[in-house]
Amino acid sequence: MKAKLLIGSRELSEAIDIIKNHMEFKRYIYPNIYELQIDKDKLSKILSGDLNEGHINTLTDEEIASLRTLVELGTAIMGGRYFSEDYENLFNSFLQESRLCEYEKQSNYEYSIRNMHRIKDGLNRINYTPLEPPKQTS
Repeated sequence: MKAKLLIGSRELSEAIDIIKNHMEFKRYIYPNIYELQIDKDKLSKILSGDLNEGHINTLTDEEIASLRTLVELGTAIMGGRYFSEDYENLFNSFLQESRLCEYEKQSNYEYSIRNMHRIKDGLNRINYTPLEPPKQTS
């Protein structure tokens, strides 16, 4: 690869480090890694409709901020789009809103639940699909 790209070992190592630390790209190397701030089973239940607007008390501020961030990542904005690199800033902004105001927390959660298609698009944007459905217990 170094010869093909005409780069040295240091440049190759730097490129690999960038990939390994990038939210979207690292899943090409580690497809089973899950680093979102919402519990994977809760997210799967939300996507399947098992958790709805009435279940807000089962989620933390971080989980609600993560959902709202996924909605934004899945939304086209004025001819542009958010990218996986925007996840952290969006997440921190929504987390701050949720912690400062109960109304914003509830509003962000309800908006997220009503925009399930955008959550799915946001997951696609950060290469977090397909998520496995929750395990059925007997």
